[in-house]
Amino acid sequence: MIFNGPFDSCWDRARSETPPTPHVVAFCQEHATWAFNCGYSLSVEECQTGFNIWTDEFLDDLAACTRLDTCEATDVCLEAKFGKT
Repeated sequence: MIFNGPFDSCWDRARSETPPTPHVVAFCQEHATWAFNCGYSLSVEECQTGFNIWTDEFLDDLAACTRLDTCEATDVCLEAKFGKT
């Protein structure tokens, strides 16, 4: 996975210096609601800070995962999108 190792400081800097786009804001409102409904703790602000470096296309793929029938199905889909499976 690309988030562990020598590039961590680059990812952190990119996140801190990139303001959330309107697309990220809209995505995070929906994503934070899904997270709450599935028992996770993720504020809209945390989402915006964590996802502000991703492309709109990638965020749309993640949003499609959160529209699946169950939290478990969504978890599997999200893990696949991030390359954990």
